[in-house]
Parts: sequence; structure tokens; C-alpha cells
Amino acid sequence: MAVDIQKEVVRIINQEGLFLYGILTKPCQENNQNRLVISCQSGIVAKGEIGDHLRWVADRLAEQGITVLRFDQHGTGDSQGECEQDIPVRLFFQRVQDGCFVNDTLSVIDWAIKRFVDYDIFLLGECGGCISALAAGAERLKNIQGYILIAAPVLRFSITNNSKSQIGVLDARNTSKQYHRKFFQLSSWFRFLSGKSDMKLIFGSIFVQLNFLVRKSCSIIFPHPTSIPENPVFNMLFWKSFKIIAEAKKNICFLLPQLDNETFEFNVEFKQKILDKHKKQFPTCKIVSLPDTDHSIMFPQSRKMVLHELLNWMNR
Repeated sequence: MAVDIQKEVVRIINQEGLFLYGILTKPCQENNQNRLVISCQSGIVAKGEIGDHLRWVADRLAEQGITVLRFDQHGTGDSQGECEQDIPVRLFFQRVQDGCFVNDTLSVIDWAIKRFVDYDIFLLGECGGCISALAAGAERLKNIQGYILIAAPVLRFSITNNSKSQIGVLDARNTSKQYHRKFFQLSSWFRFLSGKSDMKLIFGSIFVQLNFLVRKSCSIIFPHPTSIPENPVFNMLFWKSFKIIAEAKKNICFLLPQLDNETFEFNVEFKQKILDKHKKQFPTCKIVSLPDTDHSIMFPQSRKMVLHELLNWMNR
């Protein structure tokens, strides 16, 4: 049987005096658990995100008695302001990773604290929204109960991304597997020798994998235990904010889509090198893998997994 939920359009003034628009998805009063989830999207699109899965998750959470606020950062969706035009998406996303929407998130948190007195407040970040959630949460430490972070990017660039390649390690591996399957196909050799194959992708994938293997071999031959990220392109805003929150014993749940380059980088550069070696230092940190799920989380089974893990964590 369907459970009644309510929706309300809200308008929040950010620190620059711009109106941020959002949607509150609320449970019926008798089902209200006095818990609020503030959803921080990547900042590249609007509060619905690709595939509209955040709206779907918000509706299901409200049915369980949890209020959800989805909002558009300045210059996106319905909110006021303009983001810089005519720049590559990758460059814009780097600015998101550097915290360009943190102040918007702080404004939303401050608004929610006044509106939802005596509520437990949680921050839900996805992709670049994880940076906004962590950085803002570190500044409002006492007001945030916990963090759910989906597909958190820990590097400002891919492990091997530089001027020669924009290919992630996971994509490089998948490309190699595809070409290995075609090794004995004459038609594939004809395409390759005639120059019709994507040479940039083939040799770029080889370069990425060799680069990664060299780095991995060096770390084994010359081990260098550390309690801080050592990769030169590790996102230090992510690290500093995470460390403040974790040391305050705040609960953090990372949801990692299995078929995502961000997950590969997270595991290699953060989980294996930091979290696994210093478990006692981060006892409130939980990591959950989402099998057969890609970065978009737009398929029904992926949405259901996110909802299931989110509710399990919040109701633990």
C-alpha cells in the first residue's frame, strides 16, 4: 500500500545573496522520524541528477519517515547565479572538487538547522557532492549526525591522467579485455592494420596500465607506510575534511559502485593505503560495495541497492 508523502518547494539564500531552490520530500506527520537527509548532487546537473534516481530515493526515504532536501547549487537547475560558460566539463568538475559549492551547502545546512529543530541531520553526497558534504560538514561538525557518500572521488585527476592520457585504469583494463577477445578475428586485424581502429584508445590504455603497474611495483619493492595520502593528485580538501569528521567519531558510510573508475581509485589510493592500515583510527567509517552498478546509478536494481544500504546504515 502506498504511503502518503508531501513535497514542498523551498527557497534558501546563500552567502552571496542568491536564491537556491530545492524540494523537500516529507513523510506524513504520524510517520515522521525527525530525521533529515540533505542531498548534495555533483553540481554538474540539477537536483534530479541523471536518471532521476535521487528523486526516487527521496520518495522512498520519505515513505520510511525520513525527510529529504534536494537542492540546486548556484548556477545550476532552478537556482540563481551563473556558472562559468564554455569551459570543459572536466575543468568545471575540478572546481567542484576544489569546493566551489561548499558555501552553498553551508547555507542550506544553516537553514535546515533553524527549520528542523531537534532533527538528526545527515548529508548525502554523490560524486562531486561528496566533497561539498564533507567540507561543509567539517565546518558544522556538531550539527551533522552522519554522512552517506556515493561514488566519492578521492583524486583531482585519475591515477594516470596527465597530458598523454585521459583514460582511467578501469577503462583501460576493459579496453584491453575487449581487444584480447578480438585477437584471432581477421576482421579486427584488418581494421587495425588499415588504421580504422581507435589507436589513441589502444595505445593510451597500454600506457595507463604500464604506468599503474610501475607505480604498484615500486610501492611493493619500496614500501613506505604512511597515515596521509601520498599521491600528488589526491584531493586534500577531501582528506582534511574527512580527517576532521572521522576524528570527531562521526559516522561515515561510503557506497562504491563496482563498475566505476572512482571506486577503483578510492580502493587503491584511499582504502588500501590509508583506511586498511589505520582501522583503529577510523572506527566509524564503513565501506559498502554496490555490485554490478555504474557511476550513474540509473538502473532500477542499482537504485534499490542504494536505498537498501542507506536504510540499513541509518537504522543500524
